[in-house]
Amino acid sequence: MGNIKNKGFPVLSSGRPESCPKYINWDVLDEDHAQYVHSQTLKKLASRGGLCIEEIVMNIEKRPFNDIRNIDPDYALSVVKKLEYKHEDLK
Repeated sequence: MGNIKNKGFPVLSSGRPESCPKYINWDVLDEDHAQYVHSQTLKKLASRGGLCIEEIVMNIEKRPFNDIRNIDPDYALSVVKKLEYKHEDLK
C-alpha cells in the first residue's frame, strides 16, 4: 500500500460545497492539534474520510473544538480553497 500522504489530505465529502477541493496539502495541518482535539492521528482521520472545512480551519488556527460553531462556512471554504492539493494522478 502506498504512502497515504501522496494523495493529499481528504476533505470530508458530507456537506462539502461543490466548489471545495477534495484534497488539501498535508503539510498545513498540525498533528499535535489533531491529537488534542480528535484523539486521533491525521493519518487515522484521513483513513476515516478526513476533516470538514471547519475542522480544517480549526486545526490550522489551533482553535478549541467548541469554537467550531464560530467558524463561518464561507471563511472556511475560502481558506480550504487556498490549500488545494494538486497532483496529476487525482482527477
